[in-house]
Amino acid sequence: MQSVLLIDLLKTNDQFFRRIQTEMDRQRLILNSIDEGMIGIDQKGIVDFINESACTMLEVSDFNTIGKSIFEIIPDSKLVRVLNSGKPELNDELVLPNGLAIISSRYPLISATGERFGAFAVFKDVSEVVKLAEEVTDLKSIKTMLEAIIQSSDDAISVVDEKGNGVLVNRAYTRITGLSEDEVIGKPATVDINEGESIHMKVLETQKPIRGVNMRIGEENRDVIVNVAPIIVNKQMKGSVGVIHDITEMRNLMKELDWAKQIIRKLESTFTFSDIHGNSPDIRLSIDQAKIAAKSDIPVLLRGEPGSGKSSLQMLFIVRVVENPINLYV
Repeated sequence: MQSVLLIDLLKTNDQFFRRIQTEMDRQRLILNSIDEGMIGIDQKGIVDFINESACTMLEVSDFNTIGKSIFEIIPDSKLVRVLNSGKPELNDELVLPNGLAIISSRYPLISATGERFGAFAVFKDVSEVVKLAEEVTDLKSIKTMLEAIIQSSDDAISVVDEKGNGVLVNRAYTRITGLSEDEVIGKPATVDINEGESIHMKVLETQKPIRGVNMRIGEENRDVIVNVAPIIVNKQMKGSVGVIHDITEMRNLMKELDWAKQIIRKLESTFTFSDIHGNSPDIRLSIDQAKIAAKSDIPVLLRGEPGSGKSSLQMLFIVRVVENPINLYV
């Protein structure tokens, strides 16, 4: 009977140790897959763990490292100091024995009862950190440049995500619509529409660009022409971007241009002496004198009482008299 119990106990212990071993192997695989180097010590400063990334950076093997003092592996290590103080040290620069510069963070290992039983460090090659920082800086620079370009556009620009919610607008958009960023960002694409359907939503549905759509938007009900195109990244729909041309100002300019053309047409009209109406002796005398003056470059002085029509007569001759231009002075 006792032998049976002993056998059952041994089997149970064997299963227990196998589970522990399996869990340890799994954790080791996880830690070895991490790009950052990791090294740990016990309460005596002896290395009891090191992952593959740390071995690569230190140019050692785990076989020759485990069981040795941390100072034999990294003479300038500060892990023992962290173990004694119980306080972590973050992002400290250190040079390894092979000359490799690293950024290291060290943490004490503290049990549930508050007892310090070791410490470990996580470190990364400085060159990789610098490279990553440069990439982040480049991305920020590109982002800043793109935002500056978008904000400098006189045309309104709006961008929505794949769900049709606003993610970006420029200053021209705010000026044309009268809506602030807070009123648009995160809101549906229909928030700025007074008449018509959302072109953003149509583009998101069809995944095709739509151009030249007339709409009325904003608080002032402005007439605009809208062009919207899908944003597709790696063959996936990520949103759409719309460019809004305000044609309200354009129409006002066209009206002013038409008015200016009418004035020019009037000013370019051809007049003759027969267009001057009046049969009084004074008018007929003035016309005869003007005909004589038209044949020469002599300036003509018009005199008369206020309201007698000097300005009208002056305009008539300044515009164009077919016989010859005349220099008039009133």
